[in-house]
Amino acid sequence: MPLVKCICVSNWIGPSAGGYGTSAEKLLMALDRRTDVIVRLVPLAGGWELVNPDVKGLADVQTEPDVFIHYGGPGGPDSYVGKVAYTMTEGTELPSEWLEALSKALLVLVPSHWGKTVFEAGGVTAPVEVLPFGIEQGPPARERPKPQPFTFLAIDKGPHQAYEAFRTEFGPDEPVRLILKAQSEFPKEWAEDPRVTTISGFYSETQMRGLYLRASCFVHLPEGAGWALPISDAVGLGVPVIAPLHSGTREYLHESYVVPVGAYPAIATQHMRGFKWGFRIEDVAWSMRQAYEMGDHLWTLAERAQHFTRHFTWERSAQILVDVLTRHHLL
Repeated sequence: MPLVKCICVSNWIGPSAGGYGTSAEKLLMALDRRTDVIVRLVPLAGGWELVNPDVKGLADVQTEPDVFIHYGGPGGPDSYVGKVAYTMTEGTELPSEWLEALSKALLVLVPSHWGKTVFEAGGVTAPVEVLPFGIEQGPPARERPKPQPFTFLAIDKGPHQAYEAFRTEFGPDEPVRLILKAQSEFPKEWAEDPRVTTISGFYSETQMRGLYLRASCFVHLPEGAGWALPISDAVGLGVPVIAPLHSGTREYLHESYVVPVGAYPAIATQHMRGFKWGFRIEDVAWSMRQAYEMGDHLWTLAERAQHFTRHFTWERSAQILVDVLTRHHLL
C-alpha cells in the first residue's frame, strides 16, 4: 500500500480572515482535490471561525502529519520549529523577531520572487521558495456588461487617496462614480457626495465578486504587498486595474496590461520594516483620468491581463507545493 502523506495547514481561516485566510482556503481545497496527498487543517488557537463546510471537513488536530505548514506570520520565536512556513511581508526588510522564527523553519514559502529576495537578503538561513497564489478567472472581459456610468472601485488599501483624487480630478457634471469599500467606517461627509457610495463591514466572497463586477476600473494602492489579492481578484474577473508596479504585485502585473500609478519610497510604519511606498494625490488622479478616457482600450488591457495571468491557478499552486516539498525531501 502506498504511503499516505498528510499536509497540515495552520492558519486564520474564516469570514474576516483577509488575504491569508482566503488564499489558505483556496490552496487547501486545491490540495484536497489531488489524489497523492491527504490534507488536513489545524486552526490556530484564537483564529477565525470555520464557515466553509468543505474546509470544516478538513479540520483535524489529532493526525500526526508528514509535513506541517504554518500559514501566516510567526506568533513567537519558535512558531516554525519543525515546520514549513508560508508567509509574506509588505516591507523591504524583515522585523528581527521574524528573522529569528523563520530561520528555525525547515523551509520558507513566499508568494512572490520579490518576497524571496527580501527574505534572503534579510538573513533568513532556511531555504526560501516561491509558491504563487492562484488567480480565479471569470468570463472574458469583453463579454461582461460595461457599468454605466463609468465607476471606479477602491477597497481596503488606498480609499482615502482614491477619494481625494476622484474629488480633485472629476467635476460634478462628469458621468463618473466612485464606490469605496472597507471593513471600517468612512467619514460621514464622504457619503454626502451623490457620486460616491461608501460600504463598510464584511462582504462574503459572492458579494465581493458582485462588487467587482459593478466596477469599470479597480483602484488599489497598497503601500507594500506580499501579493495583493484584491488586485489579482479584479484581474481574474476581467476588471481593468489601476495599481502600482512594486513589491509582490510584480509577480503577475505588467505595465502592458495595467494602468500604472506612480509610487515613491516612504518611511515604513510600525507594521513594516525598511520602507513602504507612498502615493501623491495628483499621480492617482492622473491615472484615474487616463483610465476614464481610454474608452474601449481599457477593456483591451483587462482582456490582456486575463490572458497573461491565466496560468496562475490554484491547481498549479498545489502542484508547485507538492514539487517543492518533494525536492526538499519533505514528502
